[in-house]
Amino acid sequence: MTAVNPVNYGKAYKLSCVEAVAATLFLGGFYDETDFLLSHFKWGKSFLKVNKELFDNYRNCNNSDELKQFQEKYINDELERKKNKKDEIEEFNFDTDEDEIVKGEFKENENLEIKKINKEFENKLNLNDNDNDNVDI
Repeated sequence: MTAVNPVNYGKAYKLSCVEAVAATLFLGGFYDETDFLLSHFKWGKSFLKVNKELFDNYRNCNNSDELKQFQEKYINDELERKKNKKDEIEEFNFDTDEDEIVKGEFKENENLEIKKINKEFENKLNLNDNDNDNVDI
């Protein structure tokens, strides 16, 4: 199950005590008690919505063997989904060598710009010095 409490929002298997008790009540068929407990928290109803598919599948199990089978399949599917998501993210990561080249090109351009500014400044200084050379005292 996925937590919706503010501390562990979106984290699987990191339920608060309230979420764990609510899940137990819900799976035991104590729906009114579940609603009452969750009604005391702003995020309470979200817990049931976020985990609806999981609750529905748990409730459809007729015995402990079916429950264990479903749980193993669910966990394996989630692990596979996370692995695929991680692989997708890694596809978009830039190669550090390319990053270094881009940084180097930027640094090189930055150095050229600084040299250009320095050269302009030197030229102005030289012009002022030349102007002073022609002044009669």
